[in-house]
Amino acid sequence: MVASGNLLPEQEFRKRLGVTRKRLSHLLADGSVFTLEVDGRVYFPASLADASECL
Repeated sequence: MVASGNLLPEQEFRKRLGVTRKRLSHLLADGSVFTLEVDGRVYFPASLADASECL
């Protein structure tokens, strides 16, 4: 899923959403987005990278 682009690292996820780390922290805290761990690294579902649905 990482190789196919279905899961994104934080930097790419934030870039697609156009949010700061602080805003992402708020989105995580309120449950608007979530992460998945793969091989000890944290990723975000690419399907959540649609800013119109998360903000």
